[in-house]
Amino acid sequence: MGIQRECPESCALVHEVPADAYGYGGRTQEHRTIAGRLAA
Repeated sequence: MGIQRECPESCALVHEVPADAYGYGGRTQEHRTIAGRLAA
């Protein structure tokens, strides 16, 4: 049995995903952001 230590913090692994890597409704996040800025 190994020594376990208690840590008050937690760890999360986050991957930065480019804005053009995925889409919703056929439009990428980047496209929706730019369209929203232009419409304002």
